Amino acid sequence: MSAILTSPDNELARALHGGPADPAIYADISDWRAAQDSLFGDVMAALADWADHTIAARVDALLSENDRVFDTDIGRARPFILTLVTHRPPIGEAICEQAMAAPESSLTSLASVALAAMGHVAGDRAVHWGRTLMGSGNTELTREVAHAFGIQRGRGDLLDGEGDLLRKLAAHGDNVVRRAALGAVHAIAAQHKDLAVELLTASLPVERGDFDAFALAVAGPPYSQLSWSDLSKDQQSAFLAALAAAPSIDGYEIGQFLAKLARTEPLAVIELLEARVESPLHQVTGMHSPLPFRWHVTPPFRDHDDFPHLLRQIRDWIAADPESTRRRFLGVHIFELVAGPYDSRVTDVIDEYLDGSDPVKIKVAAAMLSKAPRTIVWDVGFVRRCLRAADRHGDASLRRMRGALYNASNSGMRSGTPGQPYPEDVEEHAKATELADGCATGSVEEQFYRDLAASALDRIQDVTDELPPDGRDW
Repeated sequence: MSAILTSPDNELARALHGGPADPAIYADISDWRAAQDSLFGDVMAALADWADHTIAARVDALLSENDRVFDTDIGRARPFILTLVTHRPPIGEAICEQAMAAPESSLTSLASVALAAMGHVAGDRAVHWGRTLMGSGNTELTREVAHAFGIQRGRGDLLDGEGDLLRKLAAHGDNVVRRAALGAVHAIAAQHKDLAVELLTASLPVERGDFDAFALAVAGPPYSQLSWSDLSKDQQSAFLAALAAAPSIDGYEIGQFLAKLARTEPLAVIELLEARVESPLHQVTGMHSPLPFRWHVTPPFRDHDDFPHLLRQIRDWIAADPESTRRRFLGVHIFELVAGPYDSRVTDVIDEYLDGSDPVKIKVAAAMLSKAPRTIVWDVGFVRRCLRAADRHGDASLRRMRGALYNASNSGMRSGTPGQPYPEDVEEHAKATELADGCATGSVEEQFYRDLAASALDRIQDVTDELPPDGRDW
């Protein structure tokens, strides 16, 4: 370290590189951060007689040399520039002026930190240069402005004229600019809620990151000062419509938002999911499922007094388009999500479709049963009604209902000891046999339970028999 020159130019280069501080000089300072602060203070003192524009020009030249040697790493220079501009705001103006004159220079990447520092100590000049850089029409400079007044602002107050600047940034045509500007929402919401809502809703989300940011912004405490109720009905409807056409709603933030919305507006969440199933965008492009792959936070649909009505809405929506395989397949996933465990409140809703003469209702009932937990097949009375209702509409209808109940019996996870049958299979064989013995001889329910017991026995024998499963004895 002692061989390195200690001229102001060299010390400036060291500060822009983030250090290290010379151990020989700062030997009495054990904390790295404190040593860096001391280095920065000494460098600023050495530059005290340098003109602002000279310092900005040398920063540009030294960073260019640094990039050639170490590759581009703007993060190292930012701490010193923040400290420097905080103590000498005119240097921040010089950086902005030279960056605008040569947007391809290294100074462009430092415009945001310079503006952010000026926002704390020279607010009127920060807004002036924010407008000036944005007015240049250069996208990179505008992104720097958006970062300075948005996500990197570090202030909850508003400077004179800053509101109008933020409005323009939030409505900008560049998505990076818009997303960076929306970072101001979290910072200003406590003191300027109306402006925060205005910025948030200035343009509809487009990409997944936009939806995640919007959902987090209206999550309410402790995540945000804004909540869903702070938005007008039109603003709420516009976001839900955009969410219906979004490429994906798999993100944690969106899932958390929908779960919270389901506490107060469960039907709105259900209609959103149905709209995504029907969206031509998801059907034409062949994108992944319009429904989440998994829910990070389960929506509390069952907590509502009108829970059965929510189930009926989904059931009737599926039945309204009986020719749509897509609606039936994805619709039962929505039904499963809302239903949770298939208790009596759920089976009662399915039961309502078993008493009519409409074969479509029987088909929909079978589809909903295919996602039921395995324990549903032990409700003999319910199984009897399902099978007999299907039997009234012919063999195809009966096969469909039997298949749905069989799928339900095989749902869930199974675990056991290698070489031993699964306990669930043993239980299924014993219970199905017992229930079959108690059914009317020759009834459709008896045959179902006999077949269910035989299927369980086959799986047990596959594990316990020493002979190959194809019946060979050699």
